[in-house]
Amino acid sequence: SHCAHFVVWVTTNRTQMTTAATTHTGRGGNSRCVVYGDIANVLRGTVPTGAWARSPLCAASFAYGFEAASAACHGSGMHGLGEMVTLGGATYICSTLPDRVGQLEVCDKFYTTSSVFLAPGATPDATPSVNAAAFADLRALCEATLRGTTGGRPFFFTGVLRLGTCVLTSLREAPITGQGPFNNPSKYCALPRHQHNTRFAVVGCVADMRHIEDPVLQRVVYKNPLEHGDVFVHVHCVELREDAPVNKAAEVRPEHVASVAHLVSDATLAEVTSFEVFIMDDIEGIN
Repeated sequence: SHCAHFVVWVTTNRTQMTTAATTHTGRGGNSRCVVYGDIANVLRGTVPTGAWARSPLCAASFAYGFEAASAACHGSGMHGLGEMVTLGGATYICSTLPDRVGQLEVCDKFYTTSSVFLAPGATPDATPSVNAAAFADLRALCEATLRGTTGGRPFFFTGVLRLGTCVLTSLREAPITGQGPFNNPSKYCALPRHQHNTRFAVVGCVADMRHIEDPVLQRVVYKNPLEHGDVFVHVHCVELREDAPVNKAAEVRPEHVASVAHLVSDATLAEVTSFEVFIMDDIEGIN
């Protein structure tokens, strides 16, 4: 059951966060990181009861995001819940609606079952220049960043990468009826896709599972059978068209995107165009 995840957002400025937070935050966006709901919502196939879950979120209010979402434009609520990435004011979803399973959808408003926000004005804490040849895979890069750059503190990251080999996974049915990917992977998870020499814009989250004391952060982390070790690495990606003039994740536009998926972190690095690190601190939880 490799398909269950949470949502992470980085807001672009305080004005946007205030607009988005009017009905959906507890402290009006004063915390750097805000966790909505719990990863258990996705793992168990439950829908949150909070007011924030009944109203669509607006992609333009955030700079980056990932997890599972359903496009609001269909009027089907959570029923299209699939793999999702938000970049550059648009949300990209691998739909699970019966007549659109596996298709890319681009929307400006969407529903979700759990999420994490990084607050307004969040600029990278580090933008390391990465030699792809120095790391066996993306996981090795993330683990090295956790040990060195952030001193063990959990972080969110974005980047533009060319991957030599990778495995992509996705939801095939919305986990909203009391059962989730851990219970029935053959029902909820599409067969993994293997790709080679492909460019992606990625967003992800990294934390050491052995040292998570913050109860809010504990609502984010989960054990994925396709991943290994004590470091939690969760990555979503949009596949970029070869001619896309993109050097940073923030530059992605709908015409650049071919697909969206969950990315297994042992993907080999052929080239790292950019890699930006945002430390996740001052975390607020909202149920």
